[in-house]
Amino acid sequence: MAEDPRNSKPLRFDGRVVVVTGAGRRLGREFVRLLARRGATVVGNDICRSEDDQYGARDAEDDDAAQRVVEEIESAGGSAIAITADVSDPASGERIMTPAVTTFGGSDILINNAGIVPYAPLEELSSAQFLRTIAVDAGGAFHLSREAWRHFHVAGYGRVVKICSSVGVVYGNDNYAAYASAKSALLGLTRVTACEGRSHGILVNGLLPNAATPARPCVAQPLPASRNDHDRSAELIAHAAARLGHEQCSATGPQYCS
Repeated sequence: MAEDPRNSKPLRFDGRVVVVTGAGRRLGREFVRLLARRGATVVGNDICRSEDDQYGARDAEDDDAAQRVVEEIESAGGSAIAITADVSDPASGERIMTPAVTTFGGSDILINNAGIVPYAPLEELSSAQFLRTIAVDAGGAFHLSREAWRHFHVAGYGRVVKICSSVGVVYGNDNYAAYASAKSALLGLTRVTACEGRSHGILVNGLLPNAATPARPCVAQPLPASRNDHDRSAELIAHAAARLGHEQCSATGPQYCS
């Protein structure tokens, strides 16, 4: 993919190690591709199976998705490893972060991207689906952030980008009760960790993309007219995440904390 033509001097990530959850597909795949192209070493996590089957959406490329992205990066001369783990598991933070430390010496950037999107009206949404979404979308970010925090705190440096959503934070939408609730919780976590991290050189920001993907359409915005339009939308979101994760970024969450 071409670099953003509006950025004449792309930000580089040479010497930086980035951990990305949900790295095997969709936005996560765009994040790791871009950052690896910019020189970052990538630790890509994915559960490597679809949890959308029960919601009527199935991505045929789910199996070993993270490993395929890693092979793509390595074939282009980059450095990356894939970690298969379910981020809703409290042990996932250590399971994902430990290889970053033992293999690459640490981590500088965390992108909390993993999430699931049950699409169902409230009366048909099960308690299990609701709680599972909270556990993955918000709980997963908590588990990884907590583990990364220990390394960032010692280093006195860290960048965290949490992929929130406009749904539930900016506006509501039919059939997204679980997803909107989880992403609202994630935004709260973003605000608090931004306050806690600022004095330690740890900057935390949230992105609220309104992206549409073939497997998980957002009914508030029609699907792009073509695959090229979708790819371009995801690429631009990846550029925004990269800027927030760069050492030159000085922004962090809310500007004022109590």
